[in-house]
Amino acid sequence: MGYRLYHAAALDLRGFAVASVRGILNEVIHATMCILKRTTKEIGTAALMFTERSCLLWPEMHTTSQWKTTR
Repeated sequence: MGYRLYHAAALDLRGFAVASVRGILNEVIHATMCILKRTTKEIGTAALMFTERSCLLWPEMHTTSQWKTTR
């Protein structure tokens, strides 16, 4: 009887540990995805601003068709 109780407690502890690790990994993955999403958005905004400025400063380098495709 003692062995069964010990074995059940060990399985519960193992299940708890696995659930804890999964929870931590899920949080890390979620945080990483949020950071990547924000960084990608900021890079895209900076690239668009650079494109707009370069079109204003050097209009001869950009044709109308290129301007429409970058927007």
